[in-house]
Amino acid sequence: MQNKFNNRSTSFFEKVRPIYEKSRNRTNLPGKIQTMRRAFQQICDGEDPWTALGNFRNAWFGYAKTCRQMLVTDPLLPPQESTEHTQRWAAFSSKKIHLLLLQNVISSVEIAFSKTNMK
Repeated sequence: MQNKFNNRSTSFFEKVRPIYEKSRNRTNLPGKIQTMRRAFQQICDGEDPWTALGNFRNAWFGYAKTCRQMLVTDPLLPPQESTEHTQRWAAFSSKKIHLLLLQNVISSVEIAFSKTNMK
């Protein structure tokens, strides 16, 4: 016996699939992308560090994940006033970049490895 919902659900997914594919390929990037350099500059300018880094995290894992290299390419600029606070956040930011890139490389290697063994 055929399920009466099969025809309806199939046609629904056939209609939605092109919309989904179009949205996957679109890059909805805001005017100013929150790079790590920008986040660190905001910290040095007095912004709450967790807000600036949270905005960077939104870019890394969300709206700019297709262009992650761009988020960490620019080096951190030295602050106008070098204080213990800014030095600690510079060290934290640098280490965070290192860890994210390492995590991204490991994930890429794992994905590539799993695809080659899926025969």
